[in-house]
Amino acid sequence: MSISRSGDTAMNVSVRDESSPRTSQYSHVISIIPLPCLRMIEPGDAGLNVIQKNALRKLQYGPSIKVGMRFRSAWWTELFDIIGGRLSADLPIQTIIYPSHGVGSRTPSTVLIASYYLTNDAERLGALINTGKVEYDEELKELVLHNLAEVHNVDYGFLLDQYVDMHAWDWDYNPLLMGKSLNIDVS
Repeated sequence: MSISRSGDTAMNVSVRDESSPRTSQYSHVISIIPLPCLRMIEPGDAGLNVIQKNALRKLQYGPSIKVGMRFRSAWWTELFDIIGGRLSADLPIQTIIYPSHGVGSRTPSTVLIASYYLTNDAERLGALINTGKVEYDEELKELVLHNLAEVHNVDYGFLLDQYVDMHAWDWDYNPLLMGKSLNIDVS
């Protein structure tokens, strides 16, 4: 894909890798894709000024992972009446996000975002994700369940009994993002 100016009022967007390459003309182009992917699009003649180029270069991406866990029940609601929201902890799991959808229905959500990282801890724990090795999946599962037990002051065995499955994601190795999450420094 490439983007180039066409006169003073139009932009050409060329798309390759389709059955037949095409070019379309637009008055404006708004990009919502991550910058590492934008760099692959060849915006060389897009008419960006120096300030815009510097702004794009200064945006920093940081490590980001997410660990979702499904349980037999919404134990956080049943035991602690937690409905939706976010909890921050000074533990490796860092951030827990509680679901709010389905509450009060016959099928409340039993999925918890048990860990959401945006720091260097994400880089370290990301090493356990998508390795294809069961022992690393088990290590991550055990760490997250132990941290959840500590935060909620419940027995690890109780959470292990409630546990159904886990899905972990590391944005560093996603080909559609080509990197990490955007960290905006507003200082």
